[in-house]
Amino acid sequence: MPLHNTNSDPYSNGYKGGSRMNDTKLKVYGGIGALSLLIFVIAAFQFIGFAEVKGHQAAVVEKFYGEDKGVQPLLLKNGRHFYVPLLSRPYIYNVGTDNFIMGDAKYYKGSGTQTTDFGPLTIKCGGRGNEQPAKFNVTLQFHLNTEHLTTLHRYAQHQYKDRIIKPALTNIIKSLTVEQHVLDFYTGVGYNRLQRDIEAAIKVDDTLSEVGIVVDTLVLDQIDLDPAYEAEIQGRQLATQQKLRADEEAKAAQANALKAQAVAEAKKLERIVAAEADKQEKIKGAEAANESRILAAKAEAQEIKQKAGAERYRKEQDAKGLLAQGLAEAKVDKARKMSRYEGIAGLRQAQVEIAKLQVDKFRNFNPAGVITEKTFLTVNGESKSPTLTIDATK
Repeated sequence: MPLHNTNSDPYSNGYKGGSRMNDTKLKVYGGIGALSLLIFVIAAFQFIGFAEVKGHQAAVVEKFYGEDKGVQPLLLKNGRHFYVPLLSRPYIYNVGTDNFIMGDAKYYKGSGTQTTDFGPLTIKCGGRGNEQPAKFNVTLQFHLNTEHLTTLHRYAQHQYKDRIIKPALTNIIKSLTVEQHVLDFYTGVGYNRLQRDIEAAIKVDDTLSEVGIVVDTLVLDQIDLDPAYEAEIQGRQLATQQKLRADEEAKAAQANALKAQAVAEAKKLERIVAAEADKQEKIKGAEAANESRILAAKAEAQEIKQKAGAERYRKEQDAKGLLAQGLAEAKVDKARKMSRYEGIAGLRQAQVEIAKLQVDKFRNFNPAGVITEKTFLTVNGESKSPTLTIDATK
């Protein structure tokens, strides 16, 4: 068995040892690098920060060093903003609608994530000798005016609810209630009036407006009194309600009686009206019948009158016709007669007719009716008028 190494490379064992040493060095250097990177990242986070400002927020920046150290006039708005924590710090504020609640938490359990900021405000009301403790539960809705946000930050930073809103609201409620009796504002109209007065006063309060706290609405959620006093009030209210109920029932009974009387009067009046209407209807019917008879009589009389007038007119026309006819015939006859007596022949004819008339007249005086021979008729030719000579000697 050979005593020496049979490997043809005399440096083979040494080479393997060097390779293992290099691997170890690389691992050591890699660990040192990773540790350095971790230290650098940790240091970076210690020296560099960022602020996430949302749409309903604004941030006030305060610098710790430099000539412009202190509160900066420009605000950070919506977005991500980097800063160096050792040199400055942003303070983020909610500039949207916010609530300030001062009250008992039991009244706000159903309001979701909303919680009370402070307990109810307790004030002894009623004046000296009539003090009664009253607990006021109030919700104030407000928003921050960004134009005054730096002023608010200088004065109170994020403690503005405790240092500004609460004292102002406390002073207003106290000034409006401390001298009043609790029954004046516990319920009803007084309660609503007190809520309006508190809201009106807090909206114009200088301590809020100077730092940009703008009040939107105020709600007086609840007023709690001492339980014993509340029981007494409830007893008074119950007695008052019972009295009011009795009064209302009496009024209702009286109203029912008046209603029944009114119904009876209405029915009576309805009967009277119906009878009067029936009477008037009959009268109208009789008047209409009488009017019809009168109209019929008038029509008949008018018809008779028209017929009589027509008959009279007919007779008058007939008479006029006969008269005209007679006059015409008389004219014709006269003309005929006149034509008979025109000239010498007409004259003689006239004398003859006159003589005949005289003879007829003489006969009227002669009963015997005989003309004697001595009786003769002569005509004097020289006379213009014929003459009749009667000889009655024999």
